[in-house]
Amino acid sequence: CMCTVGPELWTGSDDFSIRIWSLVEGMQGAKAECTDTLVGHTDSVTSLLVAAGATVWSASADKTVRVWAVAAEGDKGRQCMRVIQGGGVRVGSLVTMAGQN
Repeated sequence: CMCTVGPELWTGSDDFSIRIWSLVEGMQGAKAECTDTLVGHTDSVTSLLVAAGATVWSASADKTVRVWAVAAEGDKGRQCMRVIQGGGVRVGSLVTMAGQN
């Protein structure tokens, strides 16, 4: 799964991580460079969603949804701000509705 946050690409993976990519222009053309890796899920990341309030929400087969800060706070880096239990079932996808925060 993936989502864009400004100039960054966020990807969720079967290795339980979320990676943040930056597009780098070079002599050989453009390439993606991983600039950060977020960990916390204990199973595959199945969905990513950009939400209001400068957050990205991630769903996982570990039965949780995590809320991540888009911007790094000082030297702490990007942190998981909240963990929401998925009601005992795998969380497969996230969706937002127009006009909802």
